Amino acid sequence: MTRDGRGKQGRRLAGAVVAALMIAATMGAAGCKSKQLKADLAAAQKENQDLRTQNEDLNRQLADAQSRQSMAPAGGSGGGEAAVITVAGDVLFSSGSATIKPTARQELDRVVSTIQSQYANNRIEIAGHTDSDPLVKTKDKWGTNENLSMQRALAVQQYFESKGIPASRMHSRGYGSSKPKGSKQASRRVEVVILSN
Repeated sequence: MTRDGRGKQGRRLAGAVVAALMIAATMGAAGCKSKQLKADLAAAQKENQDLRTQNEDLNRQLADAQSRQSMAPAGGSGGGEAAVITVAGDVLFSSGSATIKPTARQELDRVVSTIQSQYANNRIEIAGHTDSDPLVKTKDKWGTNENLSMQRALAVQQYFESKGIPASRMHSRGYGSSKPKGSKQASRRVEVVILSN
């Protein structure tokens, strides 16, 4: 092979090496970009979860505050009520459930304390309420919102009995969505109606 032929072959080989290096560099950059995108996605997902958790905490605090605020005398309702204590349904129960959340016991204990200290001889109606959304996932179990609201009221009544309030002083009712409040969240509630003596 001539010197000129070897030179051309060398230049081709050098060109191929440069091209291979450029491809490798491009792939390396793409790999770095891919790693960065994955890291950014993971960070965004973590931030999203943190925000969801904060939102749930704020909703729980709001419901607790609304519940405490509602522990005031009914004042002039004219319906034979001494007081109405409202506890947010989202505080008490998971969606579609009539089992009291463990985290709700502290709130219910405050209600029991209020009843025992201020209304020790009054009769009590425990009224369950739901929003107007039809049951979907738990339709086979409850059938209607009225049945779900009744079971929730009974769960609260049984809890009160376990804390020493006599069953003879209480009765439960399920109103379903027939007495809505200003929003769906506010409509999901249990009202402890202290009846006037």
